[in-house]
Amino acid sequence: MRRRASRGLRAAQGHRGFSLAELLVAIAVLSLIMAALFGALDVSQKAYGRATSAEEAQVAARATLDRLATDLRMVGSFYFGAGNAGFPITAFGSTSISFWGDVNGDGSTTTTAAATATGITLASATGFTQNELVYVGSGAFREVATIASDPSSSTTLTLSAPPAAGTWTALANSYPANSMVRSVEQVTWSYDAAARTLTRTEADSGAVTVMDNVVAFSLAGYDVNGTATTTLSAIDSIGVALTVEDPRGARRTLGVRVQLRSMRVG
Repeated sequence: MRRRASRGLRAAQGHRGFSLAELLVAIAVLSLIMAALFGALDVSQKAYGRATSAEEAQVAARATLDRLATDLRMVGSFYFGAGNAGFPITAFGSTSISFWGDVNGDGSTTTTAAATATGITLASATGFTQNELVYVGSGAFREVATIASDPSSSTTLTLSAPPAAGTWTALANSYPANSMVRSVEQVTWSYDAAARTLTRTEADSGAVTVMDNVVAFSLAGYDVNGTATTTLSAIDSIGVALTVEDPRGARRTLGVRVQLRSMRVG
């Protein structure tokens, strides 16, 4: 009996569990492994967040640049070369530009437009706004005038002198029914470095912020030979550079060069 008890005791001692010290060591090792795993996961999540934020900023910047480029392509559209029209770019600097052009594509046709008249009647005045310009053209004749009346109340528009018209008093030509008529808007893009905003103003609607967190913005004019110029009448294309910053501090710079295709006539 004693011999059997001795063998049982030795067997029990051979299958004993972890000691407290061994358990503490195991917990410590496991804690280190888990800390490393969570650290790697945290780094991965932060990297993903930065990449996503930077991508969103770049997408927004690209959309803004595309919108500006679309506007610039319409500089002088249904304006440049028309009778009584001045030069379409009215102001240009490294951070802002103002110009005339049909950026909205609003149009109609005439029912009445006589020479020496100070009014014009349209088939529809939808899309036309007071203080914008109206372009009317038929065959070799085309001219612009300022809309002096409120088109929302009548399809007959009272006209006044357009910018740079000098001694304009009335339409110079007579236009038959169904002559083409377009609205011409004045558009301004401007960068505020202090506020880090890029704004767009159309006619008298007031400035609208197109994009925030713009840390740098610049415009550069070029003539037909690609030489830099600030002379309004010599500008044939415009280079745009835009740098944006996402909330995490990552920056993206995009650029485009836009040909002012509506300025090339003939």
